[in-house]
Amino acid sequence: MSVNDLNDRRYFTAVVALGGYSAASCSLGIVRSKLSIRIQKLEDELSAADRALNAQFSRNGDRKSFL
Repeated sequence: MSVNDLNDRRYFTAVVALGGYSAASCSLGIVRSKLSIRIQKLEDELSAADRALNAQFSRNGDRKSFL
């Protein structure tokens, strides 16, 4: 796991804990646009992982979504 991966998770946690992007960006000391881009990247990666798992399990007859 890279440092960026860990930062993305920390950014996501801050957005949830502080209730939004503006508060999180102030707390983290980064601009809101960068925070938004990093969260979108994390969402894209998780979505891709979910699709890969679903494809693997659908071959085995289980069609549940994991995310």
